[in-house]
Amino acid sequence: MNRSPISVYSQFEGFLEETMFLTTMDEDRNINVMPITFKSLGNLLGDTCIQILVSERRYSCEVLDFGIQEFTLSRGKRLSPLVELCGTSSGRTVDKVKEYGIELLEGKVTQVPVLKQAEISYECKILDSLEEECFMGFKMFIGSVEGVFRHKA
Repeated sequence: MNRSPISVYSQFEGFLEETMFLTTMDEDRNINVMPITFKSLGNLLGDTCIQILVSERRYSCEVLDFGIQEFTLSRGKRLSPLVELCGTSSGRTVDKVKEYGIELLEGKVTQVPVLKQAEISYECKILDSLEEECFMGFKMFIGSVEGVFRHKA
């Protein structure tokens, strides 16, 4: 699988509306994957950043808090069949990568992998996290975009 770097803003169309896949890694290098819809893209003090909102009840939130301080987002039409599978099971009890046959590729600039079936992937390092009452049970993670890649078969 060949991945070439692209500008983060070259693929902005559909970014906000499209369900993507958040991939996280715990301290023992176990991978968790979940669909995510609450995300935005912007600039924070000169860094291009992706902000994600994750329910505080989700295993992914726990991993983002205490695991490797990175995350990746993977997007593309080929990932659609995984939305229901990964969105209805918890990484606390199911190894989604193994159970659902999800193929991974090593991150190019992060330790956290990306989904092989993706068309575009974003690799981020966590800069900060916020818990605010107005987030209604969600926690915001702010990730500096370290690389964006187009996947080619």
